[in-house]
Amino acid sequence: MKKIKFFVLLVLMFCFKTYAYPDSAATILSFTNVGSTNWVVPSGVSLVDVLVVGGGGAGGWASGGGGGAGGYIYSTNVSVSNGSVISVVVGAGGSYVNGLSNGQGSNSVFGSLIAIGGGRGASQDDPSAVSGGSGGGGSRNSTNGAPGINGQGFSGGRSLGYQNGNNAAGGGGGGSSGNGQDASSGKGGNGGAGTTNTITGSAIVYAGGGGAGCGASLISAGLGGVGGGGNGGKSASQSGQNGSANTGGGGGGGGSSSGLDAAGGSGGSGIVVVRYFQDSDDDGLADNEEAVLGSNPNSKDSNSDGFDDGAVYSLGYNPMLNLLPFINYLKTNPVSGLYNQSQYDSNRVTGRNDVLNAPQTYNLYQTNDIMNLGLGGIMLSRNTNNQLVLNYQIMQSTDLTNWFPLQQNQLVIRDANENQKFLRVQALGQ
Repeated sequence: MKKIKFFVLLVLMFCFKTYAYPDSAATILSFTNVGSTNWVVPSGVSLVDVLVVGGGGAGGWASGGGGGAGGYIYSTNVSVSNGSVISVVVGAGGSYVNGLSNGQGSNSVFGSLIAIGGGRGASQDDPSAVSGGSGGGGSRNSTNGAPGINGQGFSGGRSLGYQNGNNAAGGGGGGSSGNGQDASSGKGGNGGAGTTNTITGSAIVYAGGGGAGCGASLISAGLGGVGGGGNGGKSASQSGQNGSANTGGGGGGGGSSSGLDAAGGSGGSGIVVVRYFQDSDDDGLADNEEAVLGSNPNSKDSNSDGFDDGAVYSLGYNPMLNLLPFINYLKTNPVSGLYNQSQYDSNRVTGRNDVLNAPQTYNLYQTNDIMNLGLGGIMLSRNTNNQLVLNYQIMQSTDLTNWFPLQQNQLVIRDANENQKFLRVQALGQ
């Protein structure tokens, strides 16, 4: 049968939105102020990417454990509805208060996505580390660190156990990418590592755990985990450092000396970042791209030539290029190998007649031509009454190697004596 090329195939290419938004066309909103607000979804926005990081936990005092990082959530292609109102909360970091590291980090929220605040590190008088997005590290009065939330962070590290003030060391706070480090005989544990994210267009590390504090006789306090974790303090003269703001980093544990103690650092505040492409007319081009190109962000077909702006741009042309003259020319002056509508219709009829007049050319057979035609073991033949008969046999086997006849049948096919009829045997399932 003749292969028919038709200019409509060219036109159909324009019907598919193949253009991908470049990163430069994205709108990025960073919510950095601690507290609650609402975000109204703009028109032309149906999917967003979202980063949510909870506030970091405070570090413990007196060779205290590092604070756990705030919980880390990154979710892409989150469905939203035009005009809907979404609650946004930026969690505060946990605070060291009056000698007690009783500051859990606060949760950060975007709609149903909730990043849990980081757990506080253990202290001399608050001996138990607390779980959170990531868990706080242990202290000299409480060896074990606390667990993190599965999918948001990791556990805090272990301390050296009970020691005097000069020789004590806490465990590092957990980070979003790894556990806090256990204390060693020479130093406090480092905070767990955070996670790198590029939602803002730059590579930034979030949610590192706080480093642990240690006594004056040890080599060094723990370092804060990359991603905003605060360093721990050594001896009673060094307090733990605060976690970095808007990273969810855990606070560092305070140092200690014989009979003297230093405070832990506060956790860093959390953050919520939203990234989206606003395409008000759903033509495949973001609104800010259309502003540069000169097309209308509120019209799929800015120049009314019958082709969406995004489809034209995906082929390498400015969407304001009018394609109608080109298409109209093709309709009346087809390029070699392309056909206009009347030529296409004529070729289609000719091809159909070719098949009907000489089906054998295309491995097709009319009813009267079928005599003893084998079809994979099934035979079509004519009986003495010139009726077409389907002969088939059902075989059975117990080992798929040796087969034995089970049943043999003949089926007379009715109404199959006329020319210009084609037959096909097909197995039907239930």
